[in-house]
Amino acid sequence: MPVNSDDATIRLRYLELKDSVAPEKFEAFAANGDLLLAAEQLRSRYQAAYDSIINARKIEAIAIAMRESQAKRRRFGDP
Repeated sequence: MPVNSDDATIRLRYLELKDSVAPEKFEAFAANGDLLLAAEQLRSRYQAAYDSIINARKIEAIAIAMRESQAKRRRFGDP
């Protein structure tokens, strides 16, 4: 994935990765508990990465809103 990818591209990629290890895709391997556990761990890590991206963007938006809502500082005598 390119370094400067936009948020939508990154989110879609993580959703694709999460769906690629969906439990229903591993029904044929139900006898192999280790494989199912590994798939579930990958799925939870992809979900955590996706959530991290979403939360980082929310924090950035809050920081921008707070910065813009603060009064501009003026020097004495400025109009």
